[in-house]
Amino acid sequence: MVPVEVRGVRLERAEPSEPTEPAFLGSEDRTYVMLRSAEASRALDIQIGSAEAFAISSALEGKRWDRPMTHDLLGEVIAALGATLRHVVITDHREDDVYIAEMDLTDRDGGAIRVSARPSDVVALALRQGAPILVNEALFADVA
Repeated sequence: MVPVEVRGVRLERAEPSEPTEPAFLGSEDRTYVMLRSAEASRALDIQIGSAEAFAISSALEGKRWDRPMTHDLLGEVIAALGATLRHVVITDHREDDVYIAEMDLTDRDGGAIRVSARPSDVVALALRQGAPILVNEALFADVA
């Protein structure tokens, strides 16, 4: 497994706009989470939804809200159940440009729990929980 850092999110506009024009996120625009290996020699950008891009950006900025966002809520549920988030892993990539991820948890008795999830959700959760983000070595070799 390769530890990665979240370098940020980026927006790829379908139609360029002038900096003075109002900006609206269009259906053809794409947002990505940018993952980089610790030595910065390998990179992986994964397309994500705009809501998830906001969740990741706000976690990177350390923003907190009066009411928990979905990823904050999930972290609170995990803690309330006596579990801990050990790490998250981007595990696989399908031909239709869909990435697969998993959360590795430890339950209150020390047992291992693995839960399948979208990469954008596990990245947002890991950032809020301070958990490591990993990429499968074979996947990194294949797509990065």
